[in-house]
Amino acid sequence: MHPSHRRLAGRLASLLALMLVLTFSAPAQAEDSTRPQGGSPNLGELIEKTGLNFHSLGREGYLVRFQSDSAADVDVLVVYWDESKKHALIFSTLVDREPGEDFSPALLRKAMELNNGHPFAKFVLDPEHGDLDCQTELDLAGLTPEALAWHINWVATVSEKGRDLLKDL
Repeated sequence: MHPSHRRLAGRLASLLALMLVLTFSAPAQAEDSTRPQGGSPNLGELIEKTGLNFHSLGREGYLVRFQSDSAADVDVLVVYWDESKKHALIFSTLVDREPGEDFSPALLRKAMELNNGHPFAKFVLDPEHGDLDCQTELDLAGLTPEALAWHINWVATVSEKGRDLLKDL
């Protein structure tokens, strides 16, 4: 195995282990102010406790911007997935085209290959808006600020890598 692949595999294993520890070892947080009694935590209060710099988009959710060494900054959006406010969607747009524009077979094939190598993140098409996004969905029940921060950072990392690989396709 090439040394850079070995380092990447080690980082991925470390991130996976940390995520599992953060997700499953957190005590029941009945006293946590982000969690209404008997309900899911408030996404705004959770994101405030992540330590990440973010901007509120009002009812639309939250924007976390990551500076990139290779190109434009990576914008990660964190929103409620549905009206129940029990699930969060974390996503970043990698390819932004005109609504209804077709994606090349090479781009689609590369996106599918990338899906196979990145746990907890997936590449998805939104042809109605002309986007190819990297995203993950989370159940807010039991989610800690640390786990939320990890998922936001992971989507940013995978998005930046994917954006670089997909930019010319």
